[in-house]
This record gives sequence, C-alpha cells and structure tokens, in this order.
Amino acid sequence: MMSGNLLQISEEDLKFTYDEGMNFLKNTLQMTQSNEALKEMNELSEGWVGGLQLIALASANKNTSVKDIKILNKYVVEYLTKEIVDSLSEEEKEFLVKTSILGYFNESICNRFLDKTDSGSLIQVLSDKNLFLINIDEERGTYRYHNIFGEFLRLRFLNLDEDEKVKLHLKASRIFEKAGDYDECIKHLLDIGNYKEALRVH
Repeated sequence: MMSGNLLQISEEDLKFTYDEGMNFLKNTLQMTQSNEALKEMNELSEGWVGGLQLIALASANKNTSVKDIKILNKYVVEYLTKEIVDSLSEEEKEFLVKTSILGYFNESICNRFLDKTDSGSLIQVLSDKNLFLINIDEERGTYRYHNIFGEFLRLRFLNLDEDEKVKLHLKASRIFEKAGDYDECIKHLLDIGNYKEALRVH
C-alpha cells in the first residue's frame, strides 16, 4: 500500500506553500473533510507533500477529527523505517531517537545531552540528508523535528530501557533549566512523573 509513487524525499518535498498544500488535499488527494479539518492536516504536514499523503492514508474515516487520526499506523511506520531509518548508521539512529524528546536542539544542547563533542557535524550530516530537521533559528543553528517524523522517533524512544529514558529526561530538564527555558524543563520532569521537581521549577 505504501509502494509505488507515494513519495520520494527531496528538498523540494518540504516546500509546499500553505495554498499548494490545501490545493493538493482537495484536488489531488480529493479529501472531502471540512475546510477546518483540511487546514489542520495541512498544518500538521508542515509543507511536506509526503506528509500530506501519509495523513490522508491515516484518515480513512472522513468524519475523524485530525487530533484523533493515528498518523503512525503500520504503513507509515513501515515506510519511515524501510526508506529512511534503515539506511542510517547506528550513530545516526541513536542520535535521532534520543534527541527526539527535545523540543528543540542545537550543537551545544546535544553535546551536553549526549556527552559528545561532535554533535554539530552530525546535525549537519542529517540536515544534508533532508531528514526532517526544521531550522527554527539559523543564527544559533537551532532545529526541531518535523511533526510526523518526530512522533515516529519518539515511538522508538519508548523502546529504550526504562532507566535510560528517565536519565535522559532528567538530563534534558537540567539543561533547559540552566538555559532558563523552564517550560521545556518542566515538560521533561512531567514526562517521568517527577512532580516534586516540576513544582520546584514552577
């Protein structure tokens, strides 16, 4: 179902304008949901034509609310795994999965988070491969993951050892607290149920 002409990842795939996305949903994919639902789908895709196709595939029930759509159905997971993740090195896979819990990241954050010294070059390699990294601050080299890919990576993060997941969330919380981003800090503490620390930061 995911084979054939579904999508080929390229730089241009990430550059649908809002109007082009709406036109693609209505005329090419012939989606019949309400305009409001189509707008939400368009925003979720963040301009990625393949993302629009994946969302359409996941939205089999035309009355389903966008927030209830299970984007990561077996076909989407299969596609992202086979066509993207399987071609990466173990170092790249580990980087993607672990940093997927970060609301945003740059070289400095990743070096501290992963105890590395070469995160900048790895981020550049992944960016050059068009791996769904969205640059949200060019001056600081700050990125976040595309909505759909980020959700996919966080699903893989859940497969890590429980102690490691807690350790990574705690580490992220400390990094963001030190940086003065208390919202991100609290988010990580809540993710591991550390309400006492979250109240302290709040």
